[in-house]
Amino acid sequence: MSANHWLLWMTIPSFVLLVLLILVVAAFFLLIHITTPAPVVALDVNQALQQYRERIKGQALTDDEAATLTADFSQALEKAAGRYAAEHLAVVLVSQSVLAGATDVTASILLLTVQPTEDVA
Repeated sequence: MSANHWLLWMTIPSFVLLVLLILVVAAFFLLIHITTPAPVVALDVNQALQQYRERIKGQALTDDEAATLTADFSQALEKAAGRYAAEHLAVVLVSQSVLAGATDVTASILLLTVQPTEDVA
């Protein structure tokens, strides 16, 4: 067997082993990613609505206008919570349903209600 044949026979198994090693490492990282639980965070809806009502309190609004603005804000808050959950791969719960152990992200979600959303096509 010439030197070129020996080199070819040694290169193919090395390449196969390298590919297998890469696949094993990729599978390991995928397994870690899949089995890592999503963080659980809390949103205090009552606090958010109260802050919004305080903000619009000084405006001369009828009861119907205030109710409409509050309903619009409530929808914006729900969308912002969904956006936060998607961006942070988290589970967002209403703070009243959490006994302990969840981080309060009300301020972060309130910031998302005033930031323009980017349409994802």
